Amino acid sequence: GIKAKDANLENWLEYFKFLLIQNRAEEVPKLYERMKETDRSHRNALYLKGLTARCIGNLDDAEAIFSKLHQANLDDIAVADQLALVLV
Repeated sequence: GIKAKDANLENWLEYFKFLLIQNRAEEVPKLYERMKETDRSHRNALYLKGLTARCIGNLDDAEAIFSKLHQANLDDIAVADQLALVLV
């Protein structure tokens, strides 16, 4: 797990990626809420939150997250790809 004293953005993101790779996506949402507010609004944190939502079948949340990210940066191919996957 991740301890509060080690809880910087990079540690959280790496841990979330690990959980997704290990097919443990259902653990990410409750951990996401433990992040600092400023870290939760970071592009990469939102991207992983959207990816997690898609992996656990919460397509409405995934669509909302990826739509918001896409509007903020139309040139972000990774976000556009995830948005397309949610919409099909």
